[in-house]
Amino acid sequence: LSQRIINNVNRVLEGGEGAVTAADRFGRDAALYGRVVNGFLEGDKALNIKEVRDDEIIEKLENVSDLFGMLGQQVSGILERSPEMFQVSEAIQNVLNDSDQLLESISKLETSYQNEIEARAVTYGMGNFFAALSVVILLLLGLQLRKDGERRVQEADKLRHVTEEQSRRSQQAIMRLLDEMGDLADGDLTVNATVTEDITGAIADSMN
Repeated sequence: LSQRIINNVNRVLEGGEGAVTAADRFGRDAALYGRVVNGFLEGDKALNIKEVRDDEIIEKLENVSDLFGMLGQQVSGILERSPEMFQVSEAIQNVLNDSDQLLESISKLETSYQNEIEARAVTYGMGNFFAALSVVILLLLGLQLRKDGERRVQEADKLRHVTEEQSRRSQQAIMRLLDEMGDLADGDLTVNATVTEDITGAIADSMN
């Protein structure tokens, strides 16, 4: 389940057509993880989980539940930012499309003015002046739109890098904890997990 959550986060960060579906699966898996933890505390017939009776284990489970609550806030943050990332990506594409349409409009306008000038030989100089002025204004607008598009691309890249770095650190911390806890599943209760400043540090400390 943890590996699947990590894979879906990576798909969300990559964007594209499958990003929305990956975000939905990510939210469902995170909710299921929380339900499993609560199942140990209160029991869950649907998941075939019996309520734990040992006081010491209950105390540890409550600590894990509290820690998952803090992790859940980060999950919510990722899900809340996912639509923003999709909107930024779509807005960038729209800006690029608008820029192409603007260049095409400029070309048509130049042709139109040229035809008008040829039809009115007397106002040739005035026609050239207004045509040049319009082209300059449109070019300035086009440059401004392109600058805005580049700025949005940079902001999107910056946000993506930050999110990727956070995901990479979280993934490494989770995989390290899973590796260290591998022997615990085989019954070795002498295993000690490494306590770090990562999101799994408090969980590792609680398990130790």
